[in-house]
Amino acid sequence: MRNSNWLFLCLLAYALPSPIRAQILQDRPELCGNALVAIPLPPGVSAISNVVGLADLTIKLRDGSLKTMETDADEIRQVCPLDRDRLLLFGPVAGGDGYMVWILSQIDGAILDILGARNPVVSPDQHWLVYRERYPTRSEVVWEQYLLYDLTKDAAHNARPSGTPQWDVGGAGRMIFPVTANRARLHGFVVAPDQRHEFASESFFWSPDSRFIAFGNRVKRTTSVVIIDVGQGEPTAFVHPISASEICSGDEFGSRTLNGAIVSRVEFGVERDTLPSIWAHFSLDAIDPRTKAACAKVPHLHSGNLRRAGVELHKELK
Repeated sequence: MRNSNWLFLCLLAYALPSPIRAQILQDRPELCGNALVAIPLPPGVSAISNVVGLADLTIKLRDGSLKTMETDADEIRQVCPLDRDRLLLFGPVAGGDGYMVWILSQIDGAILDILGARNPVVSPDQHWLVYRERYPTRSEVVWEQYLLYDLTKDAAHNARPSGTPQWDVGGAGRMIFPVTANRARLHGFVVAPDQRHEFASESFFWSPDSRFIAFGNRVKRTTSVVIIDVGQGEPTAFVHPISASEICSGDEFGSRTLNGAIVSRVEFGVERDTLPSIWAHFSLDAIDPRTKAACAKVPHLHSGNLRRAGVELHKELK
C-alpha cells in the first residue's frame, strides 16, 4: 500500500502545473542598439514561466541580493544593460504583436517605466528608443504614430507635458511623425482617410552616430522615405516621396508598384548640408512578380531631394 501511495503522489506531482525556466534568448541585439554585437545576459538575471503563462523575472541588485517580479509577458526575449544601474527588457506580446518594454532599476528593483511598442529599436549610443505606438491587439489601427523615448531621462520627462488635453493619450515619449502642431497625438482628432499613415518599413534604421532615424511610411498609395534628425534640439522630420522611376527601370510602372514597396535596409553616407546621404533599399514582395525583376534600383537621397515635412491639420474630435 505504501508503494502505491508513493506512486500516486509521484504521478500527481507530475500532472500538476509547475514553473518552467524560460530561456532568455538574447537573440535580438538590435533592440539594444547594435545588431552586430551579441549582448550577454547580465549576471543574476533569469526568467521562469509561471502557471498562468506569464514570466517571473529575477534580477540581481547592486547589493548582491535577488529580487523576483511578475511581468505581463510570457517570456523575456532580450535584456539590455543601461547606464546608472538600469536594465531595459523586451517581452514579446502573444501573436507577434509587438513588445512590452520595461526599464528597471538594479539598485532597488523598481520598475522605472513600462510601455507597449511595435518595432522598437534603440539608438547605437543608447540615448533613444524609437517605436510605433502599440494598440490593443484586437483593435483596428487606422493610422500610425511614431514615438521617441529619451533613455537618458526618467519617466516623468518622457510623459505627456503638463497642460496636455485629457484626450491626448498614448505611449510615452515625443511624437516625431507625423508632424502636428505642438506634437499633439492623433487620438483627439478626426483623421481623414487620405491623411492616415501606414508603416512601410521592416524596421527603423539608425545612423551610426545616432543622430538620424530612417524608415518608410505610406499615405494613401504614396510611399515615402522619412528621415528624423534628433541631434539638433527638437526632432525634425524630412520626407521624400518615392516615384516608380526611382526603383524600377522603364516607364510602364504605376502607383501599384509603390503600394507594395517596403523599406528593407538603409545605408548612411556622409552628411551634406546637415542632412545625411542615404541609399534606401526596398523589398518588393507584394508587387506583381512579373515586374519585380525590373525594380532593383536603389534610390539615393540627400539634402537636394529631402524636404522638411509639413504640419498636418486635422479637425478636433468632438
